[in-house]
This record gives sequence, structure tokens and C-alpha cells, in this order.
Amino acid sequence: MLDTPTFSSAAVAAPHPLVAETGRNLLAAGANALEAALGMAATSAVVLPHLNGLGGDAFFVVRAASGRAWVIDAAGPAGALATADRYRAMGYEALPRRGGHAALTVAAAVAGWAVALDLARHLGGRMPLDMLLAEALQHARTGVAVPPDLEAAARVDLAALGEAPGFAETFLNGEKPPAVRRSLTQPALAAVIDHLAHAGLADFHRGDVGRELAVDLERFGAPVTRRDLETCRAEAREAEAAALDGATLHVARSRRGMVLASTAGLRDRLAPRAARDAVGIHALVEARKRALRAAAEAEVPAPLAGLDLDRLAARITAEGVGAPPPAVPFPASGVFIAAADMAGNVVGLSQSLGAPFGSGCVLPCTGMLWQGWAGAFSLHSLAAEHLRPGRAPDVLDAAVVAWDDGRVTACGASADRGDVVVQLIAALRTGDEPAAVLAAPRWCLRPDAAGETVILAVEEAADPSVVRALRRAGHAVEQGDTTVPPFGCGGLVLRHARGRVEAAHDPRGTGTAAGL
Repeated sequence: MLDTPTFSSAAVAAPHPLVAETGRNLLAAGANALEAALGMAATSAVVLPHLNGLGGDAFFVVRAASGRAWVIDAAGPAGALATADRYRAMGYEALPRRGGHAALTVAAAVAGWAVALDLARHLGGRMPLDMLLAEALQHARTGVAVPPDLEAAARVDLAALGEAPGFAETFLNGEKPPAVRRSLTQPALAAVIDHLAHAGLADFHRGDVGRELAVDLERFGAPVTRRDLETCRAEAREAEAAALDGATLHVARSRRGMVLASTAGLRDRLAPRAARDAVGIHALVEARKRALRAAAEAEVPAPLAGLDLDRLAARITAEGVGAPPPAVPFPASGVFIAAADMAGNVVGLSQSLGAPFGSGCVLPCTGMLWQGWAGAFSLHSLAAEHLRPGRAPDVLDAAVVAWDDGRVTACGASADRGDVVVQLIAALRTGDEPAAVLAAPRWCLRPDAAGETVILAVEEAADPSVVRALRRAGHAVEQGDTTVPPFGCGGLVLRHARGRVEAAHDPRGTGTAAGL
């Protein structure tokens, strides 16, 4: 049994030790959970630039000590020039994944930070912005060691990335064959962070920084205009509360929130006491497949709205192994951060550039790596994800669970794997140690090699008897090596009713927990 780090009053879980250090330092200085999450978001943008950044998107789910919950959905929309006709006129049959034409959405993470800062003040926070950004600024100026997964991610697509404007100058060391730098300083990005710390976060979209972004994006041929940047906004909205057996799940009122909440609700009805045996995995897999189909058919993307979960659960039981869903979400990569403070506020935060390294474009004026969500859109007019101006990708996951016994959990994953989130929730219900829950073998639904159907991928460490049982049940199971893609890196904080906090991050990555 793995031991979970436990703290007396407050804690964070983060994808990198320097990010966790930022969160702990801020909590020790009096920050609330949302302020600590914001500071960690900035540090994460600097030390894990291939997964998230100021040029990407963010999603917060916040549960205050009062029990009220909000989401901040900072997913930037496709630019005004991002039309299927434009790409077809340029000769594309599918959207490009790298380069200026792949930088097709507005980066909205900083707009989300601004809203988070306002909400943090509403919850009693008083930490000045420059203090929240101080450690991110320091790391950008003095440099950080390049994490191993950055080099691995670069080598997967090095030829295309090397052609993207600014990538080689920022991340490669100029050797032949090209090799990734061992340390990374980001002076232009440091200048932007320093400027925002004093001018305010709104300057990113509507001030000096925004003007520089627009110049670089136009130079690269991106379909994002100055007007797109100026009109980019995020807002705090009431989270959707979905009732589970013994808990309340707080998620976004969106299609992805609908999938997450209905998967958890269906799983409750199918196998309430099973987690990692074949019965529990079968229930979760079939619940997720049915939830993905229901979400694709829903006119209003609101969690559980109009869904008869009892009827759907009965249909799953009757079907055995049901048909594959119409599609699985684009496998975005990113980071997950969680924080709980001594007042009882709990926050989960996801940030992403879409694909690792996003579009690959590093904007010269700001040193910013711009996101690339091309895989979340389609040029086909009949596709559900058809590209059009103003459409935002629907791909980031995080959730807060308020248990009936007074515990509160924020959990999420580094990749767009709602599969991970529901697996964590299901296992926590059984009373397993959070660290053991995160380390346990996982599964995910993903397209097969030909892209023609959906298979059930399970980690190599999965119990062979469980794998055999799933195959006998009719699942197309593929067992493979443990890697972050496609299984994701999870993280969570678990605040107990008396104030004690457990926190843990996935052993598959470089993350850790810290606290007071």
C-alpha cells in the first residue's frame, strides 16, 4: 500500500516539484487555494512549457468553504479567419498540426487567470499579483532544467516542430542532429510576466502585450486577429452539481461536463462497490461509451439534462458490450494542479496547449509558445467538431467531488482523459489511499491504429485475469506499455471534514505534493 502525503491544514498537488513549491510558499504566505493555484499555473507555464503556457487555455473548478462552486472555462475560440473554406483554398485536406496555420485559436489562459484573481478576492484573498507571479518570473529569467518528458515529446514530432517559427531557436541547441537543450531560459517570456505583474492581466489581450501578439500571429499566417484578442473573455459561472451515490460532483455546464457527470452516474447504477476488478472496469467503460453517445446526440450540452440514467443503465446491462461511441475526444495534453487551503476552499485547475508544444510556434516579441488545437476540429461540414470562427475546443477536464461525509476532492488529469477522472472517483469511493488510486493500472478508450473503431487500451501492469475477463466479455482490449500518453497523469487533493488534507500526484510523471 502506498502512503499518501498528509498535511494538517492545506496542501497542493502539482505536475512538477517547482510548481508544488510555488503553491506551498504561497499558502504559507497567506494565499487562499485559488491564489495558490494561480501562482502554480504561472510557474507551470514556465517549467513545463511543452504542456501549458500563457499561449494556451485553462479550466478551473472551485468549491468554496461555503459549499458554493464555480467553473472558469478559459478555452479560447477559433479566430475570425479560421474557416474551412480558407484552409481548403490553401490546399489543406485536413487541418495542419504545426506551424502558423495551426495556431488557429485565441489563447485564453490569462483571461482565466484574471477571472480567478477576481474570484480569489471574493473569497477573501489579498495576495498582490506580482507576488503570485514572482516565482514564475524568477524561473523564466534564471532558467530551469528541461524535464525528460519535454525531450521525449519533442522527438516524437521533431521534424515538423523544427520547421515551426521560433521553435528551434527556443528549444534546440543547434547541434547536428538537433538535440533538445538541457536548460531553458526564457527572457522574452520573463519580460511579459513582469509586465503583466505591474500592468495587470487584462494587458495580455487588450494592451501592449496584445498588440505584440497580434503582430506575430499575423506574421505567421495564423487566423487570429487583433480584434479576436481584444474580445477574448472568461467568466466564473456556477458549476453544475450532479448528484451521485453519497456525493455531489461539480463540473462544467458543457458537453464534456455532461460526459463526466453521466459516466459517473451510470457507473453508480451498474457497479457501485466495484472499482478495479473486471466488473468495475466493464461498468465504467460501458458508462463512458454510452455517455459519449448521449452527449453527441444532446442539443443542450448540460450535464444530465434530459437524460434518464436509470433507462440508460438498463440498456447497458442488456447490451453487454455496446457499440463504440461515435468518437472519443481529441487527446489533448496538459497539466493538472490542485489546492486546498485551511479555510476549506478547494480548487482544481487544468491547463493545456492542445497537442504537446501546441502549434510549435514561438512568438518572437513575447517568447510565447502558441497553442495548437487543430486536432479538436474538422474541415468536414457534417462533423460535430466542424471548424468555424468563434468555436472553442471542448477538451479540458477537472472536477470537484463533495462527499456526503464532509470530504471534498479536486481531481483531474494531464491529458484529456475523462476516463482517468471517473476512475479516480470510483476508486476513492471504495476508501483506497489516494496515492494507491493514482498508481493503479488504468484504461482508456482510444481509436485503433487505422482510426476506424474504438478500442479499450489498458496498461501493461493490469492484472492478467482482469484483462482476460474483459476480453471474454467482448471488449477489444489492447495491453501496452505504461506511458503518459495515452493514460494521462492524474492528481488530487482530498480535504477531510476536520481539516486534514491528503494530496498526491501521479507516479507516471514528475509531479509531487506539498503542504502545511
